[in-house]
Amino acid sequence: GLPVLLHGTPTESTRVFVSEVLLALDVRAQLAIKIIAPGELAFIPTELLCPALKRLLDVRRLVGLRNPAHSLVKIMNPLANGLGKALVVSSYTHPEYAVSMAQTFALVRANALLLRGTEGEVVADARRMPQMEAFIHGQRSLLQEAQAGTLAELPDLPKTVDAASTATYIRSVMAGEQPVPPSIAKQVEHILRLVQQL
Repeated sequence: GLPVLLHGTPTESTRVFVSEVLLALDVRAQLAIKIIAPGELAFIPTELLCPALKRLLDVRRLVGLRNPAHSLVKIMNPLANGLGKALVVSSYTHPEYAVSMAQTFALVRANALLLRGTEGEVVADARRMPQMEAFIHGQRSLLQEAQAGTLAELPDLPKTVDAASTATYIRSVMAGEQPVPPSIAKQVEHILRLVQQL
């Protein structure tokens, strides 16, 4: 029932991007910024939110390296200008970024959920429970410990990594044909609880 805004832009040619998966799910990128209704999912390309940030992100294609823009896009709040309440759901790939991102959320008094993501995305890894931390007005609290040890069983995930297979998997989970992976269910549970605190 929450309005959900995803934003981003492809920065390389070797990954499947959320925009491609969303397109396979019939969620098209918005061409203009508009209000998102409760229960609506919207995708906005980064260039609509901040054209200069998009130009910085595009440098990766030229030099083959990430730059600080990749971290900025992960912590940005499109509603930070007093346009409403929002919970930023953010992720890191490398553990050292967890430290700097947490410090930034505390410094700017953000409302956020921070976790180790999957392939650069803000979704909990379906194969293992990641650590999840909350920031409400910059106050940090641990919500979820990372799962340790060897997994007894892996969820039934798509065998191929492409937009169509991922979209098919998402549809089957949303239809109740396959279970929601426990780590993702826990992430959603934390998000719903945190939004009530805003």
